[in-house]
Amino acid sequence: MSQDKTSSISANVVTIILIVIGVATIGWIFWTGREIGVQTERTELIAAIWRHVGYGVVLAPLSIAYLWIRVKTCDIVRWGWFSNTVFCFLLICVLFLLLSGPVVVWTYGSDLKVFDWFTIPNPIGAMSGLHDGLEAAHVIVAKVTPWVLATDSLLALTAMLRPRPIGPLSTP
Repeated sequence: MSQDKTSSISANVVTIILIVIGVATIGWIFWTGREIGVQTERTELIAAIWRHVGYGVVLAPLSIAYLWIRVKTCDIVRWGWFSNTVFCFLLICVLFLLLSGPVVVWTYGSDLKVFDWFTIPNPIGAMSGLHDGLEAAHVIVAKVTPWVLATDSLLALTAMLRPRPIGPLSTP
């Protein structure tokens, strides 16, 4: 096996591992958010919200790293317009959730508490009108994101595992 082929295979394996880590990270944040909606008692509801906020803040760097890896490994010509469109939609969804999450907490009037480790002070104060609309948008985008993530992951892995054509018409 040639050196180029070996390095290409190992690069694909590393990329696949990083994609799996990214999908697991975003999936875990989604799961903790989903748990908020199933709570029936106020104390469990509050605990579920703060668990979701804590994991969201702690895992945000991994989510951003996942998106960065996906941007860097994106082969626009090879993947086709549909795969690229799905990825762009995923990028918009995840970035919206990462940015709107803290703002939802702050517009409620709370500081951003990350477990019992540290607190990010509220820089904007309570804004109930903005809070309600932003929270609703956050929930809607959060419900769509796992489906977009699953579709994007399948398309990315399929494109990565598909052999590249060899010959004068192949793309570099």
